[in-house]
Amino acid sequence: MPKAIINGKLVNIPYGYRLPKPKRKAKKISAPPPPSEKGRAYR
Repeated sequence: MPKAIINGKLVNIPYGYRLPKPKRKAKKISAPPPPSEKGRAYR
């Protein structure tokens, strides 16, 4: 079984199990960068 570290603990996870994705990190990555002077110039 694959292993994953959850909350600092090594846990065995069955195949097909969906890990809860951290929403905060996902939002930061998917969120567009803040508008900068260069971005405004292109627009």
